[in-house]
Amino acid sequence: MSDPQPHHPEHGRSATAPLIKMANQIAINMPGCGDEHVTAVAAHMQKFWSPFMRRQICEYCSTDGQSLSPAAKRAVELLGEL
Repeated sequence: MSDPQPHHPEHGRSATAPLIKMANQIAINMPGCGDEHVTAVAAHMQKFWSPFMRRQICEYCSTDGQSLSPAAKRAVELLGEL
């Protein structure tokens, strides 16, 4: 029987890999710096990501989070507090 969610060596579960990539891209492309930047990234995810997507990235961040950029990781941590 095959694993329904194969593991990706860099990102853990393959279902989370696209979310990690998107979070990092948002952090790169969102204007601002410091806390303002992190807040803008978290607000973008809150507004445009589904509750399921937000839960997945928050769970990933709390259990691993290594593949998130520092700004994306801080934004996801903030997102988890909203």
